[in-house]
Amino acid sequence: MTDRIHKVLRYAARAILLTVAFLYFLIDLIFFSIMRPLRKRLMALNWVKRLREWAGRLNRYSALLLLLVPWLILEPIKPIGFVLFTHKHHLAATILIVGGEVVKLTLFEQLFDMVKPN
Repeated sequence: MTDRIHKVLRYAARAILLTVAFLYFLIDLIFFSIMRPLRKRLMALNWVKRLREWAGRLNRYSALLLLLVPWLILEPIKPIGFVLFTHKHHLAATILIVGGEVVKLTLFEQLFDMVKPN
């Protein structure tokens, strides 16, 4: 009997984990498609052009580090927003998730395109 309960619990936990992972990546995909017009505007700024030239001169390891730093800082924002949502702070959670995703995806995509040749 306990083996059957453990199998059901394992199956349920796996299904919940896969659903959460799917929703997590779906949110990234939605924000990614929304952020493209904003990214095009950012590319036209002079300081972004200078940053692009600087990032293009980096070696591959420095370029990888440049990509990892903002990702490591901004990626935990989404789970923190979900925690706020579970504690009934819906507006704060929504603002945190949306704002964090906008900044993360815009910055990360921009940096990725800058260091892509490396």
